[in-house]
Amino acid sequence: MSLLEKMFSEVLERNYRQHDRIQRNEDERLRKIQIGLKQIDELAESFEQRMDLAASEMEQMILKNNKIEK
Repeated sequence: MSLLEKMFSEVLERNYRQHDRIQRNEDERLRKIQIGLKQIDELAESFEQRMDLAASEMEQMILKNNKIEK
């Protein structure tokens, strides 16, 4: 293998290693973002359920109070 081929091979290897490192870092960053989005989605769903329950309870209290006033 000539010196030029060896240098070219080393440059390619270095570029592949750098690409792999960048790809791993980006994969990890995306994984963390996906976990965060999933948590936000779960919190939003829980909040929506609590709000629906609160609205239902308020509606029942209003109906009950209207019956008492009549």
